[in-house]
Amino acid sequence: MTKEQRTSMLQEYYQLAGFVQAYDGHFLLIKSWGITASSLAIGVGLGTQGLGWDGRIGVFLTALALSLAFWLTETRFKLIQLAHVYRQSFLEQALQQDVFAVTPAILQSYGDGARLDRAGRRWRSVMRWPQVMLPHVLFAGLSFVLASYSLIRYIVA
Repeated sequence: MTKEQRTSMLQEYYQLAGFVQAYDGHFLLIKSWGITASSLAIGVGLGTQGLGWDGRIGVFLTALALSLAFWLTETRFKLIQLAHVYRQSFLEQALQQDVFAVTPAILQSYGDGARLDRAGRRWRSVMRWPQVMLPHVLFAGLSFVLASYSLIRYIVA
């Protein structure tokens, strides 16, 4: 491999590393919005006496839907990040073996990685990773418990 080829591959490798690291900020943003929206809905359900038990059920179900939506959004973003890692790993192996690797291109390897993830239904395992599911699963569980309690109180009352 020539020096120019190695420089080109290193440049692409570091660019992909930047893509992968840039997603960390997105994850923090998704988590913060998820916490804010879910806790706001839970707070409204707990703090408003005029809603009645039937109104609280809807508010707590909304909080449950919000926490699940943010959890799924973060799972999707993690899968996008992992699709870039396929190309990064390919380039790293080529650099270690000192072999010039032109193909696959970034977009092709990204698409191949995304296809492998969809075929293997990788989202199921990614969704259970602690760094992905927390704090969304806590807010979903709390919302479910509060909605169930409100439903029982509505039926009893």
